[in-house]
Amino acid sequence: MPHRVLVPLMTQGHMIPRADLPLLLADRGVLVSFITTPCNAARIKDTIHRARDSGLPIRFVELPFPGAEEGLAEGWENIDDLPRAELYINFFRATYLLQQPLELYLQGQQQPYPSVIISDFCHPWTLKVARNLRIPRITFSSMSCFALLCNFNIWRYKVSDRIAEEHQPFTVPGLREQIEVTRAQASEFFPGPVFENIAKDVREAEFAADGIVVNSFQDSNMYSSRGNRRPWGR
Repeated sequence: MPHRVLVPLMTQGHMIPRADLPLLLADRGVLVSFITTPCNAARIKDTIHRARDSGLPIRFVELPFPGAEEGLAEGWENIDDLPRAELYINFFRATYLLQQPLELYLQGQQQPYPSVIISDFCHPWTLKVARNLRIPRITFSSMSCFALLCNFNIWRYKVSDRIAEEHQPFTVPGLREQIEVTRAQASEFFPGPVFENIAKDVREAEFAADGIVVNSFQDSNMYSSRGNRRPWGR
């Protein structure tokens, strides 16, 4: 039986579209290990109960969240728990510390052996897990194909080097349509110096991924899904 390992980012905007994915995969005869933490498991307890009642082959694996090692208080296991934005960097650094416990769990007596990791794109450290286990890694994006393409083009054409003003409109390059936004409107596409290293890790891991799962469907992204195949080659 194929064994899929799902590693979502611990924030509601990413976890909600991922919560039903284990059920969809397991319903097709796939064993699923859903990696989470104790507090985040409590947030999706209805999904966990529904999965267990279904009898489908799904494991909800709770790993202790190492937030204290990065200065986070006990129970701050989800980005939504953080009282201020300055702690986001601490949170992301703490997620990197999940690499070793996840590897130890997957290298244990897990049967069948994991066949692929489906990781949130914000977890670039899972690339090392996949390589150490010698299995493919697929990234999951909570964004649409259109947003992914805009993000890629803003980075590719170095928009941040020429647009410094937060409210200065600019046209997203590389699109057939003329889409005009400001840095303030697309702030997630401009990570800033604090997140520079993590953004670089995310980008490199995205290009190294064996595939991308997008929270969308083709009819709503006909142009963007075709456009995405060129930069990522899949």
